Amino acid sequence: GARHDGSTVSPHGYRGLTASAFSLPWRSAKEMALSDADVVIGGHAGLPFGEQLGERYWINSGVIGMPANDGTQDGWYLLIIPEEGNVRCEWHRLSYNARAAQSAMHKLNRFNGYAETLLSGVWPSMDILPDKEFSQQGRAISPESITIPIVNRLTEY
Repeated sequence: GARHDGSTVSPHGYRGLTASAFSLPWRSAKEMALSDADVVIGGHAGLPFGEQLGERYWINSGVIGMPANDGTQDGWYLLIIPEEGNVRCEWHRLSYNARAAQSAMHKLNRFNGYAETLLSGVWPSMDILPDKEFSQQGRAISPESITIPIVNRLTEY
């Protein structure tokens, strides 16, 4: 079962996603309602963000191996840091040798828009993006950390 003794948090404290919620990369109260989770943590969308929706949270890790459509070559990763009574989510850029990664893709005959994205930092297709994210292509991003209270969120199984 899920436990919270003031110093440790069982990973069972986060409840599972429905298949429908997992397949939807963009956050909204409507999409959150597809799951009974208090916290949704995903990575499919490719953009790093955290957002509180009512008393629930939508967290997206970003992608280590693909720029976030922000005009930089950096990938992103998420740190989930347990604190007393909370979990803090922090996003960090990951710089890497984008030219070498693109060269490796080309050696595998991957001459596509995503190989170009490694250097340009912008996506070749944005048809799945909501209007807000669509309009921010090429703009540097800096997601702020988000703190999620975990006390009273843990469920005994």
